[in-house]
Amino acid sequence: TPRWGSWRRVVTLHDLAFLLYPNTHTQASRAYYAAAGESARRAERVIAVSQRTASDAIRLLGVDPVRVRVVHEAAAAAFNARPRSELDAVAARYGLDTDRPYILFVGTLEPRKNVGMLFEVLKQVRRDVDVQLLLAGARGWLDEPIFAAHAASGVGQAAQFLGPVGEADLAVLYSHAAVFVLPSLYEGFGLPVLEAMACGAPVVCSGAGPLPEVADDAATLLKAEDVAAWTQAVLRVLMDRAQADRMRAAGFRRAAQFSWAATARATREVYREALLA
Repeated sequence: TPRWGSWRRVVTLHDLAFLLYPNTHTQASRAYYAAAGESARRAERVIAVSQRTASDAIRLLGVDPVRVRVVHEAAAAAFNARPRSELDAVAARYGLDTDRPYILFVGTLEPRKNVGMLFEVLKQVRRDVDVQLLLAGARGWLDEPIFAAHAASGVGQAAQFLGPVGEADLAVLYSHAAVFVLPSLYEGFGLPVLEAMACGAPVVCSGAGPLPEVADDAATLLKAEDVAAWTQAVLRVLMDRAQADRMRAAGFRRAAQFSWAATARATREVYREALLA
């Protein structure tokens, strides 16, 4: 958005991790995102993707609360429950073993995703269940500790880094995951939670940021770094089919409450307000 002139401005804020967790960003990325603060303060309207992000913008950036509007995101239409017959082709593309259940993580490999602790959780879970961990997402920044944690854990090929995965394949992976996990230290919204729910995956995630706002009571919410609690929660889903089925059903219902059509309508209204302000 232009930072000068007579333009009417609408700024969308997806998160403020660069302020809340500066150690999870490089100096260059902190400088880049810092410009958002000035832009947001000057804007006629600010769209925040969650109530938590809205509160953070008001508190940390000094944005006038009167100008802030919360507009939730939603899972794309591509994310819906896919048949088992599609899994074999996806497994062949990524060299996956479909004979064992898998835990799925989706997200960029960067510090605030807290990925490193998942290897210890996997190690503990595998004492009771022969399960694998699939990590779908591109490498981000400051990700060396993630790979160091993987090496130190000793889980080896039980954890597989898939790299970037397209929507169609990702929908299949979500659909057949024994459990989806997101142990983030912070999120602006947490879109993978809704994607997983829309595809029928039981969700275990941290209670950080807006994740309780997004997941509501359709996920198991935990402290981000409590390995014992994560191990217990994942094992419960893996070993209790009735529990897993209840979580899947709750996830479908929750994901259905969000839509991009509603997001588009709300966004259009915010732009209309900005023009009239």
